[in-house]
Amino acid sequence: MKKVKRFLTIYIVCFLLSIITNACCEENWQITGNGIITARDLISGNVFTEDTVGTITGEFEILINPKTISALSGINTSLHLTPTIYANSCEHHYINNLIKNTFKISCNKDITLDGELIKRGTNLIDLKDVSHYIAFQNITVSFSETFINKAEFTDEEYEFKSEIKTTDGLELVNTIRLKFEIE
Repeated sequence: MKKVKRFLTIYIVCFLLSIITNACCEENWQITGNGIITARDLISGNVFTEDTVGTITGEFEILINPKTISALSGINTSLHLTPTIYANSCEHHYINNLIKNTFKISCNKDITLDGELIKRGTNLIDLKDVSHYIAFQNITVSFSETFINKAEFTDEEYEFKSEIKTTDGLELVNTIRLKFEIE
């Protein structure tokens, strides 16, 4: 019986210590590169990557997920260590952040929108029927049904380019190619 009590005491102490150390942990993350850009056709549900030419049939989104690495707090992040001993209960802290007001998404071709010419290279997030949000270091740009109904696309391939900077001077640039088959 004494051995059982001793074992339970040691077990409870270890359990409580693990709760305390995990509850107080902080996990550092750093944006290190361009990452992945995808486009999702909200009508068909198809998802396209930067390696393919996607066919858009209606309302769509472009999603940008920068490449990130994580490192245990207090350890040099250039070591590229990924913590495997900590659960997701750690608070995420980014060493560098996206600078929201530097975000731009543009197209390599002119687009006619409701009879008005939108020149190539124009920042599309400034348009009324295009919305975007940046959260948890990811970016979503939504091209609404209203935008699609007002826009005139040719049979050509369009390249959408996203650009954003981080607080440590990193410039992230991603491109994705899309064709439009709007009925």
